[in-house]
Amino acid sequence: QQLVEIGEMGAARQKLQSELSIARDIQRAMLSPPRRVRAGAAGLQACAVLEAAKEVGGDFYSFIERGEGELWFAIGDVSDKGVPAALFMARAVTVLEVAANAATSPDQVLAEASRRLVEGNDTCMFATVLCGHIDVRSGRCTLASAGHDAPLLVHADGRVETLAIEAGPPLGFEASAAFPLWHGQLQPGASLLAFTDGVTEAFDADDQAYGSERLVAALVHGDDAAALCRRLIDDVHQFTGAAPQSDDITVLAIRMDAVADAHTGTDAGPYALSQEDPHADTTDRPR
Repeated sequence: QQLVEIGEMGAARQKLQSELSIARDIQRAMLSPPRRVRAGAAGLQACAVLEAAKEVGGDFYSFIERGEGELWFAIGDVSDKGVPAALFMARAVTVLEVAANAATSPDQVLAEASRRLVEGNDTCMFATVLCGHIDVRSGRCTLASAGHDAPLLVHADGRVETLAIEAGPPLGFEASAAFPLWHGQLQPGASLLAFTDGVTEAFDADDQAYGSERLVAALVHGDDAAALCRRLIDDVHQFTGAAPQSDDITVLAIRMDAVADAHTGTDAGPYALSQEDPHADTTDRPR
């Protein structure tokens, strides 16, 4: 009898593992592939890498091309881990992508997602999200944050800057429309890097966190978007060593083509993402 029970338990575990593997594949299929967006001589590369701590998890990202030379993007981190987080993640991605296809600015995307994700959220789960829009022709960039870590800018001259973005509340707590917009211009040769807290809060065997300083030190000017993501993920793993991964790790990078990429083969020079007056008139901004 005991051998039969052991066999049944083993079969149940195997079935559960198989179902989790299927769920993992479905979840990964919801994530966007890398994007190469062009508009005339201008262009950008967009890439993200996600490494889940378990078979399924709560981190996510999305890229949406809408119109000619426009990229919408989002990166998010759901509270909790495992299957509950994965289910809320699937709902969040769907809601955000639907909202992004109808909105004219990232704050509108987050406001609509905030309203939708509160509905039926009896478990009180939530997600931090950074949402953005880039017009490739002009380089104009708008960002809005729902409680997410501020992104970094890698200037074309190698300097790294944390963008001062005022964040609204995470999505899922309560319906909110308070998501201040950040306006800037992504110049040739500069990269925008967003990440989840699984990066900065990755711990080594001595319980030391990876932290923001190591993150900044790992960023290298000149990397394309994919190389920037991979370099950072590899640096996190090198730091943590044999310590178990306790949280999902996600990195998203967007790099505007340098002048060399589109034209002459020479370096782009010291371009950057320049912040604009958030109170300036945006009526004539291209969308």
